[in-house]
Amino acid sequence: MSREKKDHNKEVPEEQFADFANSFASFSTVTAKLHQAYKDLQEKFEYLNRRLEATNKELRQSLAEKDRISSYLNNILESINSGMIVIDLTGKITLFNRPAEKITGHKAEEVVGKHYNEVMKSTEDKPNCLSALSLETTCSNEEKLIYTAAGDPLPTSFSTSLLRDSEGNIIGAVEVFADISEIKRLEEEVEQVSALAAVGEMAATIAHEVRNPLGGIAGFAALLERDLPEAD
Repeated sequence: MSREKKDHNKEVPEEQFADFANSFASFSTVTAKLHQAYKDLQEKFEYLNRRLEATNKELRQSLAEKDRISSYLNNILESINSGMIVIDLTGKITLFNRPAEKITGHKAEEVVGKHYNEVMKSTEDKPNCLSALSLETTCSNEEKLIYTAAGDPLPTSFSTSLLRDSEGNIIGAVEVFADISEIKRLEEEVEQVSALAAVGEMAATIAHEVRNPLGGIAGFAALLERDLPEAD
């Protein structure tokens, strides 16, 4: 009993105490580093979260601006008086605006996705979107006869151009066209009026030429009548 008490009161060697102190100090250092690392990680997370929120805000603003521009351009396309057709590299229609619907009688939802030749039918060998693609050329203020959805012939004036991406690569073609049937009707009326005017001018000239000798004859007859003796 006295021996156990004596062993219990025995002091811890200084070397063991030093090792224990060093271990505790190392543990404290590691704990402090872990705490600092956690704090740094938390700050970095908060920074990245703020950046993400800012990026998302910019993205939403960018998308809203793109939607606004897209809507603005679409309103322009729908408001112009000319029909517009856009085709891709395969010749399929990707855009068919409202004036194009009005001019041709086709509905956009019915023709988008169809080949150009299925919609813009013509018996004339004139340039169009397809030739613009194949020849990489454009045309301006050409005229051709197309057929409406009802099968009626319709004179049109049109221009074509190539559609390119931001790098200059051809990605399609555009055709802008207008109904010129009223212009053609007025031209025919002008031709008819001009023809009638020419006939009238010719008639006036003939009448003048006829009146001249008749006037001379009438004058000569008057002289003869004056010189003839009066009858008893």
